[in-house]
Amino acid sequence: ECPVLQWQRERRMYSDNTEKYSRTTMSPTDLYHHFKRLSAHHSWDHMARFPAENRFQPPYGYCFQKARDPMKDRPIISYFSHPLKLVYRIGARSLALMLTTADMDHFTLWKISDMSPTLRRWMTDISTSFGEHTRFLSWAADVKEMYTRVPHTEAIRAVDFVIARVSMIFDRRRRRHSIRAELRLHGDIEFGKANHLTPQFTTLSFADIRAICVTDILNCYFQSLGVILRQDLGVPMGSPGAPTFAICLCAYF
Repeated sequence: ECPVLQWQRERRMYSDNTEKYSRTTMSPTDLYHHFKRLSAHHSWDHMARFPAENRFQPPYGYCFQKARDPMKDRPIISYFSHPLKLVYRIGARSLALMLTTADMDHFTLWKISDMSPTLRRWMTDISTSFGEHTRFLSWAADVKEMYTRVPHTEAIRAVDFVIARVSMIFDRRRRRHSIRAELRLHGDIEFGKANHLTPQFTTLSFADIRAICVTDILNCYFQSLGVILRQDLGVPMGSPGAPTFAICLCAYF
């Protein structure tokens, strides 16, 4: 695509959209120290060592055309070089583990293959009811702007709802409110506590997980067209926690 057109798309998506994004006076150096203060305040050094300033690159925003409507764009915030990427990912995966444990109704499909037994059962039941002339009509729906129009307060409320449900279950079973997480991007996440025999793991309380998720929701700063912006509405597509936050919202409402 023409660089000028791409520049116009990005400006329209971020800088001109004052409902969702606000301009800041921060420089990349200011942003580095902001993230560093967050890490120090929550004592996250035991999960991920904060990078040196000369290696810091601000998260950046970009957009690309939607396949079904080339006149519309999809906003993406890259967290590839985010200094808190590992912390956010561990927090999001821990929250996802809690979602699978929470005793509530929701329509989350964690893996496509999980749907196969249900589809086979439906086909058998319907074929038995209507015989050999049975025909199937399928349809799909999409939630418009699921990520980018969610108020931060509602996203946090949904996270609190899931954590409260799991806490209630653990209280009944007299289990500790803790999760053991392996300190790498695709490491194991499970309920329990780490010990001296598993130095590659760290222990997170449910309160720690909430703090990580809330920090991720409220501190989406990124660079677009040379300016540091803040996302004031919605959660960024590109954040490790965004898919899990969306599932929490569906479960909550």
